[in-house]
Amino acid sequence: MRYARFWVLGALSFALLLALPAAGQEEGLREDPASSSREGSEARDQASDEYHTPLAGKRLEVEVFGRKVVVEERDRTKTLALTIGVTGFVPSIDDNTVVPFFALYYNGLWEEERHVRATISGLVNTVDYEEMFGGPTLLLHFDNYTLPFESAELVDGEELDASKLIWGSVNARVGVGYSQKVWPGNEDNAIKIGISYEGGLLYFDDTSGTPDSSIIPQDTYVHGLRLQGHLDMFQRNLMELPHYGIAAGFDLELKRRNVWRDFGNPGALLFDSEKTRDYLKLSGFLALAGPLPGLSERHRFLVQLHAGYSPADNLDRFSAFRVGGGPMPSESHDLARNPLPGAMFDQFPVQDFVIASVEYRLELAFWFYVHVRGHYALAKIPTMDHDRVLFRRKEDYMVSGAITSGFLWDSQLMIDVTQDLRGVLRGGTEGTSIMAMWSKAF
Repeated sequence: MRYARFWVLGALSFALLLALPAAGQEEGLREDPASSSREGSEARDQASDEYHTPLAGKRLEVEVFGRKVVVEERDRTKTLALTIGVTGFVPSIDDNTVVPFFALYYNGLWEEERHVRATISGLVNTVDYEEMFGGPTLLLHFDNYTLPFESAELVDGEELDASKLIWGSVNARVGVGYSQKVWPGNEDNAIKIGISYEGGLLYFDDTSGTPDSSIIPQDTYVHGLRLQGHLDMFQRNLMELPHYGIAAGFDLELKRRNVWRDFGNPGALLFDSEKTRDYLKLSGFLALAGPLPGLSERHRFLVQLHAGYSPADNLDRFSAFRVGGGPMPSESHDLARNPLPGAMFDQFPVQDFVIASVEYRLELAFWFYVHVRGHYALAKIPTMDHDRVLFRRKEDYMVSGAITSGFLWDSQLMIDVTQDLRGVLRGGTEGTSIMAMWSKAF
């Protein structure tokens, strides 16, 4: 019965999915590449005078406050963008009241043969490369998490002193896969599947704050197999938000640490090397966007469901799923990220989780959108139990309101306010998180 509500949500999502093709006959199919060869795109269908939401990359001519505004067609095959943001927490999460973030993003596709995607923020980076041969694909990946300062896990909203250390990872993988374009035929619409061998270094060091009683893990080579699948059939609007369609994906990971030992703090949190050396993880997501019956295209619904599971209860701090804050995923390759609105980035290492979000979005203008969301999360997270840290399953509810808007210098601004209703983010204290994010494409 614990997961009964998610079976209900899944059934409703499936019903919505069945309804999408029928709605698409009137709406989604109008942007099929075969029928969109006309010059540009207008905010109104001249034949019916019915409002249509401007779509990503399309040319737009519209009148705003009595003045003609022209948005030129944009090449979405190559995007370079800078994102800068800040999140505030009231009350704070541990001692974190204001947390800034930034990233440089690049996504490039060359003649359906070569694809590069990179997210660069200096100490944390991810790069993916695909060489495509008309379907069969060579897959290359690199990522690093190399923060040079002390970190500690948050347990019940407070930093756990017994977990203080420096740790990081550098990973690469090579694999083969298959890629095929799908409807509606835009740059980011494809079905992809691949299998890769992954290997990398997981390293550790103590600091002046590490308790003398703590056992630091050994540096080790971590390697194994990863099977991934991804489907993106989203039509996106001018602000690159999902407007209509479906996306889904899965990630199966089987890994081994080459050398490993018991680690942690005997007085608080200790991990058994025999249980945690090898691990299997399975995660997936489903996302839907579509119209609301009887309303214009200005009104949209969105549903996102993310879940992760490890069958042997063998995940530890460094292999666990990570869930945390940040903007709601919308970009194709970011949809697999596990969003927990209102939290800090990667705040929780979890052994299993289900996160569901339902959104109503209103388009007040072609450049201004209002979002109202409800969120539910159930996850097995670290929590204190008689002075020891154990992974316990907890649930939380959040509500959030946001705006996404065009801004100065052809940029984009997003502001999101989230209220945590159960207090899991702060150890039992309800609170509010405010995030502002500015993005500029070059």
